[in-house]
Amino acid sequence: MKIKAITWLGAAGLIVLACWWWRAPSGKLAGHVTTEPAPVAPLAVPEVAQVPRPTPPRVLPPLDLAQVPARVRPVVDVRQAFRSRLATVRGLGNDLKPQELAALYDLLRTPATGDQKLCGGEHLLRNDLLNVLRQQAAPPAGLARLLIELSRDPAQDRVMRAYAVQHLQLCYSPWDGQNVPRTVSEPERAEMRQAFWDALRDPDATLAGTALLSLHRLSEGHAEFDSEQIAATALKFSQDDACGPLARSTALQICAERKLDQALPVVLELAPGADNIPLQISAIAALGILGGPGEMSLLEQLAAGENERLQGPARAALKRIQQRLMN
Repeated sequence: MKIKAITWLGAAGLIVLACWWWRAPSGKLAGHVTTEPAPVAPLAVPEVAQVPRPTPPRVLPPLDLAQVPARVRPVVDVRQAFRSRLATVRGLGNDLKPQELAALYDLLRTPATGDQKLCGGEHLLRNDLLNVLRQQAAPPAGLARLLIELSRDPAQDRVMRAYAVQHLQLCYSPWDGQNVPRTVSEPERAEMRQAFWDALRDPDATLAGTALLSLHRLSEGHAEFDSEQIAATALKFSQDDACGPLARSTALQICAERKLDQALPVVLELAPGADNIPLQISAIAALGILGGPGEMSLLEQLAAGENERLQGPARAALKRIQQRLMN
């Protein structure tokens, strides 16, 4: 499934919330990568076992286009028109050869440049390229290691680092979206797990909410992810005023899905009057899961209030509580 890169200005908050609150009933990823969470202050998280980490290359030689295979040369040649490059990416197929993969890996290792409009287009192209790499008929050698490098590389911008973490999550499972088996060795899995926890600690905490979301979802089907650590970290994010609103919104929804009643006080604080509307909507949604009869009057006030953006979420949360009480 193709992933669309989305700039996070303006509508990103509601998009993130939609991914959490109005997603498919299964609650599982369908190969979609969400936009990055907002910056948050670095937070202490539980220590996990360390494994050797590769050092990403810091100085990359210019790409020699003469040595790049013809099929991927239009993608690698950034002088070409963007639409042409994107069309080439989407037509690459699932049988890339080792030399073609190497050229594409070199492109991804080279940080995107240009103004925000150009960089945004490059994000879309590289995100689609990562889709193509994940959907190869045979798992590409070195893809997981590449994603780990990108997630740790401070020369990459925050969007690409967040995408790397999300694609790494999709690479972790031994099955892809089409139920095709993928072979992932245990040493490689250990390195991938460490990368998620490293991203959670990263000073550029755009990565932190992304990593928290990945850890939460992976823990649903993989016992090797410590669910208690993930829950404790989500609770800490939700209660920290220094967190950016998008990352905090994500943490609130994780707390709600995990039925963490300890988050109810902060939910009750944010639902009636958060400074950020998407964060307030997330708190209202969480209240529909964590709240009970005592919280219904607050939701009724919000549903009848003047802010139309809060009315729908408040009615949905109120209905959720009512249905739960009837069962």
